Amino acid sequence: MASLHDSVRPEERVVREGGVAACYYYSNGLAALVLAPLGVAVLWLVSVALRILLTLGGAFPLDSRIVGLLALIPWLALLDVLGWLAYRFLEASAARYVLTDSRLLASGGFFAPSSTDLPLSGIRDVRATQPLLGRAFNYGSVIVESAETLGQTLLRYVSDPEGWAADIEAVHDPRPADVRPSVQPHGATPSPLRASA
Repeated sequence: MASLHDSVRPEERVVREGGVAACYYYSNGLAALVLAPLGVAVLWLVSVALRILLTLGGAFPLDSRIVGLLALIPWLALLDVLGWLAYRFLEASAARYVLTDSRLLASGGFFAPSSTDLPLSGIRDVRATQPLLGRAFNYGSVIVESAETLGQTLLRYVSDPEGWAADIEAVHDPRPADVRPSVQPHGATPSPLRASA
């Protein structure tokens, strides 16, 4: 897939560009390092408990093949979790975003590459969201709703999602921020202080 910069027209000005925040990898990698051994320990205890129950219960005579299979459960689960994490990191590493003065360009997908070219004239709503770890490390997602795409464009795990949302709003509506209508979180009511100002 060609670079997003190849899609920028000569008359366009790049306002902001980026990809997945490095903090996303650090925070999720740290969580995986903590949770994966914990999960293996729990599954190991479950497999040991199953072996003990089956042996003491006497319902089934255990041969070495069954004991070996029960011992594999935690390691297979660990491989599954590590494979899922590798897939998530590869998909996230392929994401790139470019905001110009007239369009929002997004590309992503390691295994199934795709790209989006969204004219800013059709934007209806912009929202920024942050998960718990995202609030601590200042990363999150920006949801852009557009009339032209009849859906949402999602900028996943960008650094400073509030800044991205504000830049998209500013380019979409170039009036000064104090003249522009305030952007409210989805479903929020306008602040009485802002309305009276």
